[in-house]
Amino acid sequence: YSAKNTDRPAFKSMMKRLKEKEFTHVLVWKLDRISRNIADFINMWEEFEALGIRFISKNDNFQTDTPMGRAMLNIIMTFAQLEREMTSMRVKATMISRAKEGKWNGTAVPFGYKYDFEKKYPVIDENEAMTVRYIFDEYEKVRSSIQIAYFLNNSNIRTKRNAKWTSSTILQILKNPMYIGILRYNYRQSGRGKIKPEEEWIVVENNHEPIISKEQFERVRKIIEYNAQTASKPLFTKHDHLLK
Repeated sequence: YSAKNTDRPAFKSMMKRLKEKEFTHVLVWKLDRISRNIADFINMWEEFEALGIRFISKNDNFQTDTPMGRAMLNIIMTFAQLEREMTSMRVKATMISRAKEGKWNGTAVPFGYKYDFEKKYPVIDENEAMTVRYIFDEYEKVRSSIQIAYFLNNSNIRTKRNAKWTSSTILQILKNPMYIGILRYNYRQSGRGKIKPEEEWIVVENNHEPIISKEQFERVRKIIEYNAQTASKPLFTKHDHLLK
């Protein structure tokens, strides 16, 4: 777990045990091993003082219980956070560069593909690819992601994470350009965050073997757009029916 924040199981366990008066000292090998965020460290330090806990950093040669020592501590914390942010920027720049070259950056491999350690890139998983083709073909017929999810679940076909299919997971597949050979990177904020502005996306066409054709992907895209527009239109009737 990175020291960029305090959301770490062992750190939380330590703080809980300190509040229960189990220890009187906290010893770390180096200051940036316990925290690399100034705000987090200040909050932690204030808790230590309130609990009467003495903090000792083995490799940092200063006394944390003197005014000069505490001043040095804040200076070191400032540079630790700066180093973390600079490292983060360098890693991000490297990954953007790799994506532009059509390389895989270790994100989750989409359903229908499996990671090839020799090629260092996902390749088609034929068993899953059959399901992907079914999803696209069937969506053109029934135009309903819920119906497709219902059929797959009843057929005991599961997602890559061995979960049940939902309308959302079906639509994720239908909208993913990976299936037409396009590598798309820097599309969302971290995790499943908001979609970034299109000018920030990295899009590399014809980068790998596709599972479906571009023509079918485009037909499906238009159906999805049509369904979204239809669903958003208000229904006007002569009377208001509450249960409707």
